[in-house]
Amino acid sequence: MTKTDNIQIRRVAGAVGAEISGIDLIAGVSDATIAAVRQAWLEHGVLFFRNQPLEPGAFQAFAERFG
Repeated sequence: MTKTDNIQIRRVAGAVGAEISGIDLIAGVSDATIAAVRQAWLEHGVLFFRNQPLEPGAFQAFAERFG
């Protein structure tokens, strides 16, 4: 498990996939948190966020921050 600020990144499969916890996507996240999540995405390829019931518009806004 990797820890960055309040973010916990836990590998969930052999070569691909990690679960991200310790952040609230609904409340919004800082640029530093986005950078940590982006790095985890680049390292693991697939990310899972549990219990984050984002509306479609909020999900799109979150995804757009990755460029």
